[in-house]
Amino acid sequence: MKKTIARNVFITLAAMLAVAAIASALFMPRGTAAYAAEGDTYTQNFASADKVNEDFEAYYQSTMGASSNRTSVGASSSDTTNFFVERGELIRHAVDGDISREMGTDSFAILTFTKQQYVNFDLTVEYKMGASTYYWPVVAFRQSEAGKYFLETGGGIFAQQEGMVTLWGADVDGIGGPYESTSPGGYDRNAWHKFRIRLDGLDLTVWLDGAGAPALTRKLPYSAFKRGYISLISVNNDSRFRNFSVTELATKALDAEVPQSPKPSADTEDSLDKLGEKVEKIDELSGKTQTAATMPEKPKEEPVKVTGCGGNAVASAILAAFGSLALAAALMLGRKNNPYVTTEKRKL
Repeated sequence: MKKTIARNVFITLAAMLAVAAIASALFMPRGTAAYAAEGDTYTQNFASADKVNEDFEAYYQSTMGASSNRTSVGASSSDTTNFFVERGELIRHAVDGDISREMGTDSFAILTFTKQQYVNFDLTVEYKMGASTYYWPVVAFRQSEAGKYFLETGGGIFAQQEGMVTLWGADVDGIGGPYESTSPGGYDRNAWHKFRIRLDGLDLTVWLDGAGAPALTRKLPYSAFKRGYISLISVNNDSRFRNFSVTELATKALDAEVPQSPKPSADTEDSLDKLGEKVEKIDELSGKTQTAATMPEKPKEEPVKVTGCGGNAVASAILAAFGSLALAAALMLGRKNNPYVTTEKRKL
C-alpha cells in the first residue's frame, strides 16, 4: 500500500508539473512579462544596431510641440539616420543639415527606452558633447510619451558647457526650471563624462564623473511622481552616449500633497546661467518622505520583458502544482485512514 501511495504521489506531481508548463506556454503573452522585480538591471553597450532597435525607439522632432517622426538607429555613419552605433557608442550626426548653431535649441534626436517604464531607478550613462554646437546630450525621465522633448513631458538632466548640471522639465508635470548646480571647475566639454542619476519618489540626485558629493539634488513636486519612459536626447548637437545601465528601485507610495504652482520655464532664447536657481534654494518639499498612500498607475499594456526578470507565471503555476499535490496526498492519506472506506478488492 505504501508503494502504491508513493507511486500515485509521483504520478500526480509529474502530471501537475506538465500541466503547469503547458499552461505557462499557452497563456503567457508572447514577448511580455510582469513588471520587473525590484533590483532588476538593464544594460546597453551599443554594440549592435539591431539590439538597440529591439529595446529602444528612435525619433526626430524638429521643434518642441511638433510631431515626432519615427526613425531607427543605423549600423554605420553611412546610414541616413539621426543616430548610429559604432565601437560601442551611440552617435548623432547631421542629416540634411539638422545640426547647426542657427537652429538654437531646436532639432532633437530622441532615443526612448521602450522596453520598460520606471517610477524609481538608479541610472548610469556616459556622454560626450559634440563640437558642432554648444547644446546638450540629455537624459530624460518619467516621460508619458515616447519620442518627446523633455520640456513637453517629464524632465531632463544635462550638463552645460562649463559643467553645471542642470534640471529642466515640463510645466505640465510641475517640474519647470531650469535649476543648475555650480560649475565643478576644470570641466572639459570635449571629453567623456559620466552621469549617475538616482530618482527615488520625489528625491532626485545626480552625480557627475564619480564624485562622492552629488552635483545636484532636487525635491520634485508631487505631480511629477509617475511611471514613465527614459530617453537619451541630443539637442541640436553631435552628441555621443555609451555604457547605459538602469536599475529599477522599489516604488513606495507618497503622502497626498497639495498641488504646487510650477516654476516658470526659461525661454529657449534666454541664458541658462542667468535663469538657473541655485539648488540649495529649492526646498519647498523639504522633509517629505515616501509612505503608504497613493501609488502611480501602471500603463494598461505591460512592457516588453526585460532580461533577468519574468518567469512569474511559470513560478505561480509550479506553486499551484505543489499545492494540488499536497491536496492530493492529503486526500489519499485520509482515504487510507478512513474506517468507512475499504481498499480491498471486491469479490465478484
